[in-house]
Amino acid sequence: MKNEILQPVIETLQYKVNSTLGEFAKAFIERSDFEALGLIAKIGESTTSYFEGLSTIVHFDEESVVTIDAPDVVEAEQPTDPKEYSVNEKDLMNWIYNYVGSRGGKALKDDLSNAFYNEFSSGFNAYDLTLSKDNKFKWKQNIAHRVSDLRVDGILEPSIAGETYHYYILTPKYLALYKTQVAKIEEQLSLPDLEITG
Repeated sequence: MKNEILQPVIETLQYKVNSTLGEFAKAFIERSDFEALGLIAKIGESTTSYFEGLSTIVHFDEESVVTIDAPDVVEAEQPTDPKEYSVNEKDLMNWIYNYVGSRGGKALKDDLSNAFYNEFSSGFNAYDLTLSKDNKFKWKQNIAHRVSDLRVDGILEPSIAGETYHYYILTPKYLALYKTQVAKIEEQLSLPDLEITG
């Protein structure tokens, strides 16, 4: 008898919480406040755990429990492995190299992060939008890891305190390589169209 009385109460509470969080999440997305969106996601995870705990306390039969899905807030393709970034390592490293190269070999760190977000955020998955232990979004952490890899590979200059601390800078070797690659592409684009006659 208790199950019949309490089950609708818990389901209604869970639905109301999910709806409320969904509305706030939509508002934060519209304002591009992704830090707050990450906090909303944490609240959602905590409340889901809480409601699951309530269900076990009152001993609901699994057959009688109706699961109410959270409303769709962000339409993003979910990865098969929830611990994967939406942009893989190699693609991100190439993107960073091209971004910094296209700015003369020197780009502000914040500008790069903003450009990455603007280009790829529509495809972010749940993992990208979770916060790390130091309260940074995983997508930003992905950039930091790839920058570190590029520094180890000798493509980007090491981070040094001083004037250039807030910049990513290509090493002279890779700046020259980037310029050569761009020149080749421009040359190919400027070739005249040849008309084939038969």
